[in-house]
This record gives sequence, structure tokens and C-alpha cells, in this order.
Amino acid sequence: MQGHIAVFRQCAFFMNMELIAQSLRYKKLLAALGDVAASPLPVLIRGELGSGRDTIAKEIHKRRGVGENSRFVRIKPACSDISFLSESAFEGRTDTFYLEEVSLLTKDVQQNLASFLRNTSSRSIPKVIVSTSKDLESSVKKSLFDSKLLSSLSRIIITVPPLREREKDIVPLAEKFLADCGNDLNKPLSGFSQAAIEKLQSYWWPGNLRELRLVMERAVLFSKGSRLEAGDIVLQCEKSAADMPLDFVTDKTLHGAINMFKKKYLSQILDESGWNKAEAARVLGIQRTYIFKLIDELGISRNS
Repeated sequence: MQGHIAVFRQCAFFMNMELIAQSLRYKKLLAALGDVAASPLPVLIRGELGSGRDTIAKEIHKRRGVGENSRFVRIKPACSDISFLSESAFEGRTDTFYLEEVSLLTKDVQQNLASFLRNTSSRSIPKVIVSTSKDLESSVKKSLFDSKLLSSLSRIIITVPPLREREKDIVPLAEKFLADCGNDLNKPLSGFSQAAIEKLQSYWWPGNLRELRLVMERAVLFSKGSRLEAGDIVLQCEKSAADMPLDFVTDKTLHGAINMFKKKYLSQILDESGWNKAEAARVLGIQRTYIFKLIDELGISRNS
């Protein structure tokens, strides 16, 4: 049991945490967290792997303002017993319990959690936050997720946008990770070349913040100069993109070329998957809802 729980206290751990928000969508998300923290209702955080769901959960706990003795309890999906939730409520504690990837909990634990949320009053403590990268509605239809639990969790839903939808945050986040990795590796760098910046901004970031951190760490480790150049930044999908013929690009601006590449590449993946959008999303490592958004934005049709 102990191996499935990590406990953090509200102290320097949170004071040192930095949330970067220059993109409008992420600013709106952060602005809403005060009201979310003040509510006794459970919270469901949706978002892709690596998008920063854990950070949002910790920020909600921080904004609850319940004192230094309140614990942030992180519960892994392998947890097989949540009786400590009832114990904490009985003791009147103001803890925050964060259940990672709720879709992976066993059916018994899902049902127990649904019962706990249903039978505790709206004034009850502790605070319960869960996260998922899965389509829970689809899981309910397939009898893989408890419908009563989804109903209880659907009262407050926060959707964390993927990094590719936070274009204005990419460079500031990269700068922060660059500084952090430089300090960790005792190898401080002065910043990025313009070509490096353009490379960061034009990438899809399927691994989101987690991938950006790893890319910065690797770049700092192997860099030879005083700043990062485009050649120092090694991206997961770089080779396949570079090898794609570019004779279809008629708009020579960077933004136009990127959109044309996206349209051609997404059309290809959709054709290969028989226009099964769920399968295309799985291959691309993005959410199915984002597939629909791209199809609309890029003007993609089945005969494109």
C-alpha cells in the first residue's frame, strides 16, 4: 500500500513551483483554479500524457489555503484500497487526495470511490482530485469505467491543453527548463539561437511538457557552445518530417508551411486508418477531440 502513495506537505515544494502562462487559454485555466480550490466538490483533470495534470492538481491544493499541516497525497493507479479517504474525512483533515489516471483503477476501487463521493456531504473534507488522459465516456460505454463515478466526477472538469495549443508558452517553458537543466548539470547556457527558437515553435510536441524537459536536458548535456543551436535540439519525429518531400509547400512563410505540412501529414494518417479518428489520434499521440479541431482548422476532407 505504501508503495502506491506519495505524500507532500504544503511548504517549499510548492513555493518553488513555477507556472508559466503567456498563452490566453492557459491563463484562463489558471484564473479558474481559485474557484475550483474553494469548492468542496471533486475535480476531474483531463489532459494528454505529459501535459502537466499533476502540476494543476498541486496548484489547486496550494490555493486551498488550508495550512502547512495539510497534506497533498498522490495516489498511483495500482492502489487497491482507498479506505484512508474515509479515515481522513472522519478525522476532519483538510488533506488533498490526488488519484493519478483514474481510468486504471480496478472496478472495485472505482465503485468504492463512487460510493465515498456519493455518501459524503458537500461540506466534507478532504478534497478529491483525479486525472485522466483517457476518454472516460467511451470507457463507460465499453463497461470499463464506472458510470456512477463518472457522474460524480463530472461536476468540475478541468482540461489541460496540450503544449502544441500553448504556442506562446513553448519558448518561456524551454527557457525555464534550459536554466533548470543548466543548473543541474553545472553547465549554464545563455539561451537559444533564432533557428533553435523556430525549431521549438514548429514542432508538434506529442510528449508535451515532459518531452520538452527531456529535449532540453539532452540538448544541454551535449551542447558545445554558450547557447543552444538548432542542431543541438533533437526531436522525436524530426527525421520523418525532414525526409518528407516539400514540393507541396506553396506558402513559404513558416506558419503557412507548417500548416501545409500538418494538413498533408494528418490527411495521410487519416487515410491509413480508414478515417478512424480514434485510431488516427492514437497513432499521432493526441486526443481525438484535437483531431476534429485540426480537420476543421486545416480544411481537411476525405478526398483531400
